[in-house]
Amino acid sequence: MDEIAIYVTRGNAADKHAQESLGSAASIQSEGHYASFRNAECPINGGALTGFGPGERLFVASPNKALITTYAWGKESADQRFPVPEPLSCLTLAKYPPGTGIYHDSGNIDEKDDELDASSIEKPSYSTPWLLAAGSKSGRLYIWELALGDLVCVKDAHYQEISSISFSKCGTFLVTGGLDTRIHVWDTLSLVTPALLTGCKPFATFSNHSLQVTQIEIYSAALVSDFKVYSSSKDGTVCIYDILSKSLLTTFVLPCAVECFARDPAGRTIYAGLADGTVRLVPLYVVNPHSNILEAVGGSGKVVTVEADPNLTSTFVHHVSTSNEGALNKDLADKSPLCHPTVMRVSMDGMQLISGDSCGQTFVADIVTKQVVKAFTACKSPIAYLSVDVCDKKALMAQTFFEKKHRLLPPLKRILVSVDPLQHSLTMQLSGATETEESFELWLQQKANEEFEFTKASFAPSTAASTDIKNDEAVQLQLKLDKVSAAYNELKDQYEELLAAHEQ
Repeated sequence: MDEIAIYVTRGNAADKHAQESLGSAASIQSEGHYASFRNAECPINGGALTGFGPGERLFVASPNKALITTYAWGKESADQRFPVPEPLSCLTLAKYPPGTGIYHDSGNIDEKDDELDASSIEKPSYSTPWLLAAGSKSGRLYIWELALGDLVCVKDAHYQEISSISFSKCGTFLVTGGLDTRIHVWDTLSLVTPALLTGCKPFATFSNHSLQVTQIEIYSAALVSDFKVYSSSKDGTVCIYDILSKSLLTTFVLPCAVECFARDPAGRTIYAGLADGTVRLVPLYVVNPHSNILEAVGGSGKVVTVEADPNLTSTFVHHVSTSNEGALNKDLADKSPLCHPTVMRVSMDGMQLISGDSCGQTFVADIVTKQVVKAFTACKSPIAYLSVDVCDKKALMAQTFFEKKHRLLPPLKRILVSVDPLQHSLTMQLSGATETEESFELWLQQKANEEFEFTKASFAPSTAASTDIKNDEAVQLQLKLDKVSAAYNELKDQYEELLAAHEQ
């Protein structure tokens, strides 16, 4: 197993053909490099990834064009390009809900109620997510059903540009945040049902930020009722909301604008990337010095001010120290003296922080020592998208290519789907039984087993008769044993009487 990071640059407006833009997938633990995507560029939060390995896809929205480009794993050049109604600012994907029996990831199937063995199911060579959601620069929300390419939702979600968008892991909720400082939580089912779309309103709305929202993420624990939304803003705050209660839980106030953030996989810490180039560690749990009990920070709408850190015990400064060192885009470095983090992720074990900045650099830093342990090749434009996941090395190294006709997605339509459900047909790849060639030796063994079972069944009555005879013999022997025992006891009593008379 290996932990892989894939990052995509934002591109340069002067580079019309995106010759200097790229995407790359490399290991954060070793020097391994697994994939490259030429001319890949997108705005901040404008990428979406189905997974790692053969058959997976990378979706990127063009920063300046009304276009979505897809890349297939193992192929450097663009695989497909889809025209869309208007330029998009952010993307996200939703996989099929659990329990549908449809493939979520490469080689993984959901549990079904029928008695099908997973080993006997033919696994597909590619995976297609359920929904692709996109936010536009005009504030509209678009949702496509990828299996058919139908545009199932067009919604005026915000007054200004949608800056970040995220699905819950189960696909129940969709959260959008925009430059209008608002955060909307939508019910996915209402959005993708044409009959309900017209009157669809946000499930919850939060307007606690005073400046534009820079990033939003939705997290859920094992309990379905524990959905929480994390958001950051240019006003220097990170807020945590509870979706079902529609309430603000905690507001963390930081020294300057928050460009991005990442949460520890265990929900213990938030890492906030600030506009001054530093990354602040914000604990969500602290030990009470009086009771020595671990207690949660904030809650019930509390405002927590993050104190200054002059000793840098909770601050990462590697983006500040390298703001003008190693950046290939010197013009960008001159215009922006301080590099600031643009995207961040935390490794699976919570021990490493992976971050990309506005100078095109991507680092892997150790969380305990605050030191950089690996630096990826510097790019010529800011890092706009970053994803980290654990994958099988063998699957990544296997250069398996599939026929193009099996990888192509249907074109994304630009007209809203009909309200009539009879006109909505869905095509998808379903699982089927694996065809195996039966050998002659196995056929002989099967026939021998059948002959043995037939012979055993033929002698079943005689076996039952012999069993009855044995039972009768046992009864007769028991009767004889009882008679002998009674005679022995009678003889013993007579002997005792004779012995007592002799002693007198």
